[in-house]
Amino acid sequence: MAGTNPSYSHVGASLVQRDAFISQQSLIEHPAVSICLLPFLDVWDVLSLGSCSKSLRGICESEETWKLLYMRRFDPLTLDELPKYYQASAYAKGWKTVYITKYMNLPAGISAIYIKCHHPMDGDFYPNHILPKIEYVKRLILSYEDVYFFFIRKELSVLINLLGLYYAFFCLGVSVEDINKDMVTRNVADKKVTLNWCWPSKHWNGFYMQEEKCTKVFSLKEIVERGMSFFYFLKYASKCPEFGRHEVTEVTVRFHQNDHL
Repeated sequence: MAGTNPSYSHVGASLVQRDAFISQQSLIEHPAVSICLLPFLDVWDVLSLGSCSKSLRGICESEETWKLLYMRRFDPLTLDELPKYYQASAYAKGWKTVYITKYMNLPAGISAIYIKCHHPMDGDFYPNHILPKIEYVKRLILSYEDVYFFFIRKELSVLINLLGLYYAFFCLGVSVEDINKDMVTRNVADKKVTLNWCWPSKHWNGFYMQEEKCTKVFSLKEIVERGMSFFYFLKYASKCPEFGRHEVTEVTVRFHQNDHL
């Protein structure tokens, strides 16, 4: 990875810069080939091709091209699995309009997350403070590019970092290796999270089990490498507080903005 670019790659990053890859004449003669290739370009390259080449303008402006651009940029699902709102808008306004509208509205959705996560970092969070924010993020249609630039940043709170990591891992299926690589690049891998919980005292099978208070400190890298089990703990502690023969109580999370405690 070089500079601040994410570790993912875009196939055929730019036809403009790779004239030797395929000629413009070939694209005109084989529109089916161009329809397959154009969605893998940066959207600005597609717009440039359409504006500087009359022969390619029709292909660059086609519904099929913009539908695939939308699906690659915002949602890697099949057309049938896209939210009904976006399908209806696409049929009424065209996929290019839907793409631009979504692109323009994206900052507002991310800003709303920043506002929801505004909380003094020296305080404790309970699971019911964190889990609703996860559900809000899951409703957004983000790409890994969005997660990389808007969530994996050192100056942001650890909670926002965690929400981005959750989305990348569970919603986008980004590999642990790629996430770790990008966390190192963005200097967030060593940020710390403290998890506190309590096993209350109880009698079990004739034995008296004393109350046990536990504390575990994780780095963001450790949370990712453990398969995000941190989130499973929070989820089940809030909905089903009994783990095996024990009940877990007093679950809190403390975030540390700096790399040290």
